[in-house]
Amino acid sequence: VGSEMCIRDRKQVSAEDIPQAIIAACKEYHITAICMGHPAFKMPGAMFKILGYKQFLRVLSEMKIDLIIIA
Repeated sequence: VGSEMCIRDRKQVSAEDIPQAIIAACKEYHITAICMGHPAFKMPGAMFKILGYKQFLRVLSEMKIDLIIIA
């Protein structure tokens, strides 16, 4: 399945810096697309505070990673 493999199919990783953990997983597993749903916990709010939404998007763009947000 290659780059279509879900991160959730991999070993679970706990991280305080969620955006950095996502970026690291993308690098390690050569992920080319991220699909995010609307989580029950407020991860987007926490993510934007930790790394900053624009910076997170910039890094994904530089890595040529697509971000799909499912509402």
